[in-house]
Amino acid sequence: ARAAPPVMDGLRSALHNALPGHPREGSADPTPAGPSTAPNSTRAQALAPGDRLRAFEAALSAEAVDMHALRGLAFGGVPEVPGQRLRALTWQLLLGYLPPERAAWDAVRAEQRRLYASWKAEFIVDPYARGGAAASAAIAAGPTAGAAAGEAVAPDAHPLTSDASSAWGAFFRNEELCQELAKDVARTLPDYGFYSSESARGRAHRAAILRVLFVYARLNPGIRYVQGMNELLAPVYYTLCQEAEAAWLRRAGAEDAGQAAEGPEGGWAHLDTPADADAEAAATAAAEADAFFCFTNLMAETRDCFCESLDHTSLGVTGTIARLEALLEAAAPDLAAHLRREKVAAQFYAFRWTTLLLTQEFDLPDVLRLWDSLLADPRRFDFLLHFCVAMLVRLRPRLLSYSFADIVKALQAYPDADLGALLALAEGLQGAHDRGGDPAKVVAALGQEVPEARADAR
Repeated sequence: ARAAPPVMDGLRSALHNALPGHPREGSADPTPAGPSTAPNSTRAQALAPGDRLRAFEAALSAEAVDMHALRGLAFGGVPEVPGQRLRALTWQLLLGYLPPERAAWDAVRAEQRRLYASWKAEFIVDPYARGGAAASAAIAAGPTAGAAAGEAVAPDAHPLTSDASSAWGAFFRNEELCQELAKDVARTLPDYGFYSSESARGRAHRAAILRVLFVYARLNPGIRYVQGMNELLAPVYYTLCQEAEAAWLRRAGAEDAGQAAEGPEGGWAHLDTPADADAEAAATAAAEADAFFCFTNLMAETRDCFCESLDHTSLGVTGTIARLEALLEAAAPDLAAHLRREKVAAQFYAFRWTTLLLTQEFDLPDVLRLWDSLLADPRRFDFLLHFCVAMLVRLRPRLLSYSFADIVKALQAYPDADLGALLALAEGLQGAHDRGGDPAKVVAALGQEVPEARADAR
């Protein structure tokens, strides 16, 4: 029997089953009228790889970054060059963490990193540190030992204190939040070595994103933490952490060289690993702080989709999905009608697509490339909706032949696809929409379906 179209209240609990570790089946502003302000990426995409790299280097080294030009370049994808932080710098600028004025970058970073460190010190409570030696002694002796000895025991000195304002009270409240966060952090990109629990580095990265989410939740009690925020943070932290990873690789390479060296002149004694270890620690701490502010700015634009109280408003996820359905109706009316006949509500697939910015539908390298375009879109996240329509259109012939169960299965576990083709189709759809053209003509020209064998491989 077909399931009834889901109501939004139930989707938030259903999202839990759609996140990593669970079976996959289990705020955008209204599009403004008038000419498009989306970046023209045609010229940037036409550049040869070497020319694109030089264009990015020139844009990012200018005294004042031309943000319109940078958006146009980034929309076509940021070059991935080992040893260069092009994507990290580009995302920091696009997310408003760094100002266009290059001379201000060092001061902004230093102040923001200092501020983040102060918040961590404030919110991450260590009752042993606040209680001092008396805490350890009181715990060992028991809750009444101090009174029996005629000594006054401070409220912080024992974990069983009834004082809610004590360090122990704050510690246990924090622990509840941390346990909630830890469950989701453990499911964050588990197949990637960067976040793997099997390595010390992976565990350190997991701890870092847990701290970022914890501090964000404490600073934003109105929204606190909602499941799925970890999936938005993961690509940001990964991108900003590449400098720390480079320091780690240098140190790991030096250690490997030391282990391979033979004779009394070889070995660890002649390797300058402490300096690389210090550089690695400093770069990791800096990346964590930078990721916090980039994530906070990203959440400022997407938090409406995480606020349950806004679900049924034009600002919440219901309004976002309604705009997606309208775009699909214009681009592929036959597909839109078929989905209605089969009672496939857009919430079945679009809730996760739009809320998590497609982080669950593609592998991380593709997510990074896709986010170059999403973050470069000055009307975030208008391009996201056109991309979602492109995903539907690419499967159009097959979806038209499917019934309810097969449609839902295909859209909740989107088949591997040509990301370049999807991006081109989405850009064409957005251009047609903004110019008042016919998106169905774009579909006819660019909307070829994913090959059957490739689509079913997943």
